[in-house]
This record gives sequence, structure tokens and C-alpha cells, in this order.
Amino acid sequence: MKKTILIILAIIIVLGVGGYFAYTKFVKSDTSGGILSKVTLNPNCKYNDPDLCKFINGWKEIKYYTINSNDVNEGVQTQTVFKLANDKTQIISSQGGKEVYNVITIGDTTYTKDFNDNQWWKMTAKPTETASPSEQDQPNFNESDQTTYQKIGTDACGNLTCFKYQEIDPNITDSTQYIYFDNKDYQLRKMSTVGKNGSSSEATIDYAKISISEPSPVKSGSPYQGTTPAE
Repeated sequence: MKKTILIILAIIIVLGVGGYFAYTKFVKSDTSGGILSKVTLNPNCKYNDPDLCKFINGWKEIKYYTINSNDVNEGVQTQTVFKLANDKTQIISSQGGKEVYNVITIGDTTYTKDFNDNQWWKMTAKPTETASPSEQDQPNFNESDQTTYQKIGTDACGNLTCFKYQEIDPNITDSTQYIYFDNKDYQLRKMSTVGKNGSSSEATIDYAKISISEPSPVKSGSPYQGTTPAE
């Protein structure tokens, strides 16, 4: 139990603070299933950098993406995959080449893999109140954001060429962060962080269409209590 909680916390740090939080600053996830509209690349913004402004102004709703993250912290290497397909998500984490965490969420139902028998705990939560459409449509950038960006140059991003920028957040002093976005569609393709304590993180983003299915076999209960029946 303690080991499981530590793994979950590590994933929250990697995706929530390091990777996923930074990613959602630039794009928004679309769970409505609607058709995405083409965004006009606007070269004007407060940063006075046409390429950076096209990237920032080009935010769009995203229905599918896969984030592959490789992280090193205190000598321990962790690989994490975060997938989004409409209202379905999956997080898979491995250490030393061994899968240690696998969770699928479909709507209000969460499936957690039990590595003792390779079955999936199934739990369904009560629906929660969602933000209004007007709140959901607001981009994450605002004029009070104190983050600045320093252009480093260009770098290869797979088959693409990316602009590389250092992201300078005055509230983050223990690490150096970089973002990479391509010079064609101006979409975020990679993020990397180097910590002063020797830790490092690199995440790549793929926007190809993917599918996430309900796993099998499932069993009733909770991975934390073991006696709570699934709804």
C-alpha cells in the first residue's frame, strides 16, 4: 500500500507539475467530441516574438494526444505514458522496465490494474459538476502571467523542426525548463526540465488519433480497501 501511494505521488509530480500542467498551459482538451476548427496563426502578442506568438495564439481544443515522459530523480528512472482519447484517459508508469502502475478512466469509471492477478479494480464515482461552456472555452494564458521565454534556436523533433525556448517562471528556481514547438503547425512537441539536484525530465507529445478501451477482466472492489463494491 505505501509503495502504491508513493508511485501515485510520483506520477502526479511528473504529469501534474512537470509535464501535464505545463502541457495544458498551451492546449485544452476537448471531451465534447466536436469537430476541431482551424486556428489562424496570429503573430501578435505581448511577447513581441512572431513565432512564439503564433504558438501561444494557436491554442486549440485537442481530442487525442499521447505524452511519453522519461524522468530521472535520485538515480531512479521512470517512464510514464499519458493518453487522452476524448473522455478516456490512461496512465502507465514503469520503473526499471517493469510496469508498476496502470489506470484507465472512462467517464466516471476508473479501472486500476492489480499486478497480483492482472485483473482490474473497477470503481465508478458520482458525477461532478463541470465548468460552464464559457469557462471551458477560456485559454490558459492571461496578461498577469509572469512567465518569460528566451529563444534558444531550432532543434529536431522527430521528423519535424522545432523552435526551442527556455521557459522562465520566476516561481521556479530549482530547475531549467524548455519547450519545443514545430515550425509548421506551431504545436507543442516536446518539453524538458533539468533540475539543480541532478534530476531531469523529457516529455514528447504525439497528436495522432488513439483508442482506449475498457480493460478485462474486471473485479469489484477498491485497490485501496479491497472491500468497497464497484458501482
